[in-house]
Amino acid sequence: MRFPTQQAIQAAYALLAACRRPQVSRSPEMWTPRLAQAVELARSVGAQQHEKEALTLLLSILATRRSMSGPPGQRDATAPCLFTLIELLGDQDVPSTLDAAVAAELTATLRHLGDSALTGVDPAYVSTMGFIALKLSGVNGAPLVTQLVHIVRRWDQMRRDEHWAMCATLLSLHGRTLAASGRHDEAIPVLEEVVGALRPRVRAWSEDPGDLLILAIRELAEAYRLVGRDSAAENLLSGPGSEGLPEAMKALGPRTPEELGNRADDLMARAEDARRRGDASQAAELAGRALRACYQSGDARRIQQGHCWYADVLVRHEPFAPAVLAHLAASCVLAGLLDEPARIPAVGVALKSQAGWHDIGTVKRLGERVDLLAGVRFGGIMAIAGVELSQQALDQVLRMAVQSERDALEEFAAYRVMWDPVLAAIVLAREGDEDMAPRVRAYLKRYEETVNWHALALGLALVLDDREGDAWGCGLDGIDKVLLGRCVNVVHRRIHIPSQLAVAMPIAGVFGLVFRAIKGSLERPDDLGPRLAQIEMSGQWEGLVPLLLRLVAGERDRQMAASTPSHVRLVIDMLLDAAALS
Repeated sequence: MRFPTQQAIQAAYALLAACRRPQVSRSPEMWTPRLAQAVELARSVGAQQHEKEALTLLLSILATRRSMSGPPGQRDATAPCLFTLIELLGDQDVPSTLDAAVAAELTATLRHLGDSALTGVDPAYVSTMGFIALKLSGVNGAPLVTQLVHIVRRWDQMRRDEHWAMCATLLSLHGRTLAASGRHDEAIPVLEEVVGALRPRVRAWSEDPGDLLILAIRELAEAYRLVGRDSAAENLLSGPGSEGLPEAMKALGPRTPEELGNRADDLMARAEDARRRGDASQAAELAGRALRACYQSGDARRIQQGHCWYADVLVRHEPFAPAVLAHLAASCVLAGLLDEPARIPAVGVALKSQAGWHDIGTVKRLGERVDLLAGVRFGGIMAIAGVELSQQALDQVLRMAVQSERDALEEFAAYRVMWDPVLAAIVLAREGDEDMAPRVRAYLKRYEETVNWHALALGLALVLDDREGDAWGCGLDGIDKVLLGRCVNVVHRRIHIPSQLAVAMPIAGVFGLVFRAIKGSLERPDDLGPRLAQIEMSGQWEGLVPLLLRLVAGERDRQMAASTPSHVRLVIDMLLDAAALS
């Protein structure tokens, strides 16, 4: 029987939540069939052309399996998960928005499968993960590939001969990854090993494993040149046994900056065609590949434009994705460094879509955010430009963006501090906290009777039930959509809200008033006193009210809450962060 997609996803996550309960997680006979059923549900979701949802679910299954008791065994969910991943991906690369998550989970799963030296991993797992590693970007897949190479290097010669193609593929991928990261001296011996192992097995460039050998030779020749070994490169490309090699290398695709730039333009044109056809997902995927080609070309101006292109396409697919703001900011930073026009108003609009929040205030954090996209190395460019100069450019971009939308951002910040504790509670409930779910429902029920928050309360209740696709049809206004988008981002871990803020949900409504009082925009200041008095009389938030009053009076030192309980400090930090960004 095939479940409807949303029903299958909801059922699968319910199974995972059940597995994480202490009485189940310690009993393989209880969690094994549940995980197996979750894998089948993921396969059914993928069969209905919902690839990203299915991949995300499979990653959750692998993570849940790692948290269960007992060593990996044959009757395990790990192998079916990995094979289902391969089925879903087919001939396609891992979607760029999931590239980092897939790489991280497979790396963690690999550690779980082996002993401390990773010598006990079954070759079937190595082969499967190696196949998936080929579909990952170099920067995200590097830790996984390094571990896989560590494993095959420890095999005896008989096992290496038995699995020679897999060993050569992994070593080649490892060498190319090292070369792409600028570690040419380390890449050369790895690629030399690959070339030496494959050359005796190749009778013609057009036959297996000819393509793999050509790739290794091309990367090795380039590495030789970059370290000044031009004669070694020349001998590799035109020495004995190289007849027909140049023509075979040309067939593998573009390599010069001009060719790669043209490829980026072509991919962007295809992305625009996909957007016009209404296929926003495909458009975002193509735009991500275009940005990767921009980076491969090494052209700074093209890279700056590529970030802008990608953000423009992504916002149509995921209008509230934090990556939209990050890529626009990256584009503007590069524009500032290159003395090109910067799209500051677009950054301001993207800030509004994040409810006035961001986590990209430093060049390091901005690099970590945009480098999640496969093939992007923004952090490396900033290091070359100089961190101090780059940080000055970023500070100016964010300052000007905030100034362009200050009034709207202040309004969004007031709503954000009012709803963030509720979002933290929803995440806990979705992750299996059975006590939290009814509390959230009761809290949202109060707002379902109001005029201003009726639609948002209904939408958040649907997210709580893992029906976020339906949540967007609740008659939301602009502010509702931004807050719902923030909730979806938190649930899918694109952004982080401290889980301890959930305990503040019962008093969250007062935080909007406090924030407006801090900013001097509270229309009826007398409304605040009675609300704070109620909190103080409850006895559950000792020390909070005096700190709130100090914030209203103009104090901004975070150390004022240093000696208070952690949940009180988190509330003060939330309000200070909102005041700083608006």
